[in-house]
Amino acid sequence: MAIDKVDLEIHEDKQLERVFLELSANETDMEAVEKDVENYRIKKTQALYESRRDLLKQIPNFWYVVLAQHEDFSEYLQTDDLRYIEYIKNIHVQWKINDSEGDNTRKFDITFEFSSSDKVKFADQIVTKQFQEINDPDTGKPRLISTPVSIEWPSSYDKINPLKIKRKGLISTKEDKKNYRQGMKSFFAWFSWTGMRPGKEFRSGEDLTRLIIDDIFPDSVKYYTDAMSADLEDADDDEEVSSSDELDLSEDEDDGAPKRPIEDDVEETSAKKLKSP
Repeated sequence: MAIDKVDLEIHEDKQLERVFLELSANETDMEAVEKDVENYRIKKTQALYESRRDLLKQIPNFWYVVLAQHEDFSEYLQTDDLRYIEYIKNIHVQWKINDSEGDNTRKFDITFEFSSSDKVKFADQIVTKQFQEINDPDTGKPRLISTPVSIEWPSSYDKINPLKIKRKGLISTKEDKKNYRQGMKSFFAWFSWTGMRPGKEFRSGEDLTRLIIDDIFPDSVKYYTDAMSADLEDADDDEEVSSSDELDLSEDEDDGAPKRPIEDDVEETSAKKLKSP
């Protein structure tokens, strides 16, 4: 007995529907496993990062060396910001374990510790900024959002400090607008970044955040040792150059005439090279 074409199509549709349901369940199980792996990683690494944190505090200017040598980090700073990098005593990322069923949101805090300085009138402070990763409803891709946090800006920034400009009233003059825009480009404006007001807050806030959590923080020891190794190599090169530059100004033992200056040898050698084919 031949199978009716309509019945065959219904059978195939039901089979395809069953496959998609099982595939959806498989994806759900996969997400649960990935969440368990992420929580396991956090539990294992967080204690190690805490131990490392205590050790790094014992190394003078550790974070200054790391940040000053990091080419990408400087892209998010204004020139005036560079003078305050040396007052960063510590940077720490604290990942949060997510035990909520069905919630795969990544959450973490970034803490900056600053030392005070009478020289540049900068306050001793510890600032912790909270973040979470959400799915963008427009693109369907993950993106970061953050809660603004208060930070005491250097007093030299009073003129461009966005918070101070707002406190004194509406931004009415051209100078106010210019100073406000300049202040929003400063690294210190990153602490008030939310990720919810594109074009009206610190530029590239998400890029800087991901640079910190994915690169600078986990690989900070590598960046520090690379910078120290480069300094040692430069010092060795300087010593070699210094030794080779010493001139023998003693008189010739045979005839008592002074030896020909080294510049003459260099000129003669250069001339020979130019004449060579």
